Amino acid sequence: MLLLVSVSYFLYLFGLLPFPLSGFVFKFKDAVLQVLVPAFQRFHSSTSEREPTLLARAVAVSVAAPLSLSVRISAFTCLNSSCASVFFSCNSLVSVSRTSFFYSVDNTPLRSDFFYSEPDKDIDIYALLSDFKFTPNAQNEILAGIKATLIKSDNTFIFKKNGDIDRQRSNSFCYKEKNLEAYAQYTYTWDKLELSAGLRMEYMYTYNKLNSQTSQDAETNSQNHFRLFPNLSASYTINDKNKIALLYSRRQDKPRYEDLNPFEYLLDELSYWKGNPFLKPQVSNKIMLSYTWSNLSLNLYYNKLDDYFTSLTDVYGNNKTIMTTKNIGTQQQVGFDAVFSKRLTSWWELSATAGFYYFMNKLDYETYKHEYKRPSCFLSASNSVLLPLGINLEISGRYYSKRQGGSYEVSRPTGSMDIDLSKSWHDGRMHLSLLMTDVFHTERWDSYGIKDALNLSSWGYGESRKVMLRFSYSFGKQKFEKVDKNIEELNRL
Repeated sequence: MLLLVSVSYFLYLFGLLPFPLSGFVFKFKDAVLQVLVPAFQRFHSSTSEREPTLLARAVAVSVAAPLSLSVRISAFTCLNSSCASVFFSCNSLVSVSRTSFFYSVDNTPLRSDFFYSEPDKDIDIYALLSDFKFTPNAQNEILAGIKATLIKSDNTFIFKKNGDIDRQRSNSFCYKEKNLEAYAQYTYTWDKLELSAGLRMEYMYTYNKLNSQTSQDAETNSQNHFRLFPNLSASYTINDKNKIALLYSRRQDKPRYEDLNPFEYLLDELSYWKGNPFLKPQVSNKIMLSYTWSNLSLNLYYNKLDDYFTSLTDVYGNNKTIMTTKNIGTQQQVGFDAVFSKRLTSWWELSATAGFYYFMNKLDYETYKHEYKRPSCFLSASNSVLLPLGINLEISGRYYSKRQGGSYEVSRPTGSMDIDLSKSWHDGRMHLSLLMTDVFHTERWDSYGIKDALNLSSWGYGESRKVMLRFSYSFGKQKFEKVDKNIEELNRL
């Protein structure tokens, strides 16, 4: 399969096939083999409108070595309180081989280079959390809790070009993060009215160290901050089918560990990807008015992101581009969405969502200042159908209109459809499912944008089409109350 897909890419690059073949992801017991569909990009960095002087095309194959994963969770409940401790350790070694072909403006082959990289990642996450719930009567409820987390990430990056180690790009990176959080929430219910107010406090400390193979001196950086995150809500139940609510919340989103890693990935000699160890969390303030009528929910909201971070493509040198993640300014979003969910018959359940948004990106970083605005819409639907023999069929699809990207780029319309067949036995203990995502292979990225002298056009396919067979079986009986804890740090892997 891998050979067939790779050959099709080479034939496509040289114009002998109208399109490349698609690839799947195969998961084995001790390894994961994935075929990455190449992205073809054209860039030019000049003040005139002439065509680019060099065109780069690349074919990449990525092989992930055995993943060492260790998770230990202990939890208990006692009266109105619960406590849990979590240890998560992840180690992976991924080798990426990439062959780049370079052409002149008239599509004449010039040369080819072979690039090889080995990013070794070792991430440990420790978490200790405890929650308390007090309900003195039917009208009052008090929630409180505390959480402490420690994250340690050690990374080593080896980069080779045409078989030789590139010491300018090979290095090691260490990242440490400590978080201490506490929250309190009070809810008061009187007849059909419910009022709630809460406050979360967080102290965060980060430290990172970069060691290069070409220098004895290490680059270090540390940050710390203390922040408050309040939330308020009020809801009124008109009757059994009608409810109205007003909500406000302030929260923060922290960058992924990979985005903090300053390793320089050479996609080809014209394109680079590099992490940013100076990234700060982005803070959002959101207010929403919600109305529920039977099976229909309507939501009108406004959201503002400060210290907004996103992946950005920028000019690097005279004729190169670099992709990195930066805090680039603020993003404002005004939106309205409608959510409908209903069981139409005894064997058919339908869920649908329609959303309309208006994005305003105000970029203000380094010496660049500019505003980008654009409306967009989103549609999705999911059908769950009960077939004979107790088999459940789920067909879901989604569509994104032309929309403003994270910064200055504009994304063209895209969409996809998934199909899932599943069946359960023994009172739900045994479950088998067969899932295929992006059935028609239509989920691709396709964007364009202009920033000063940079004219960007990017398109291609990711690992959207997959076939997954899943089997699960639950042993024994559940004797203790389940303690469900969401460890935010795990979502940043």
